[in-house]
Amino acid sequence: MIVDESGNNMIVIDPGANEEMTVGDVDGAVKVISEAELLLLQLEAPPEVSFYAAQLAKKNGTSVILNPAPARQISLELCGWVDYLTPNIPEFNFLAGRTANDCVDAASKATKFVEAGVKAVIVTMGERGAFVVTEDDHYVAPAPRVEVMD
Repeated sequence: MIVDESGNNMIVIDPGANEEMTVGDVDGAVKVISEAELLLLQLEAPPEVSFYAAQLAKKNGTSVILNPAPARQISLELCGWVDYLTPNIPEFNFLAGRTANDCVDAASKATKFVEAGVKAVIVTMGERGAFVVTEDDHYVAPAPRVEVMD
């Protein structure tokens, strides 16, 4: 990750090794995953590998966060194994199928993920905080002010 002159982060990836991950690699980490309180997944690995890891984690009582980056289509079935979905705005719009017009529209779009089993959709909005959607509520959580350092 690099920081631009305005203090905004810019993420640079080289997908090479991540694309080579297999469910066998996840099987090799069963003990670690099953003993963890939390498993953080992203979509640089093949989606079927992330799906398998999420299933394994949930079956062992481990909470799962999915940061859907880089943006790829994900199945609602995968969402059933995810506790927290944390896209940024472009990723959320990609997953939702179109740009949300406002918070009410975004909450409506996020509902399909909550109905699939996600406890909270947390759309990160940089310096504007995060838009959080749960089964019972939706709100903006403000971002704390911090000094950007590189």
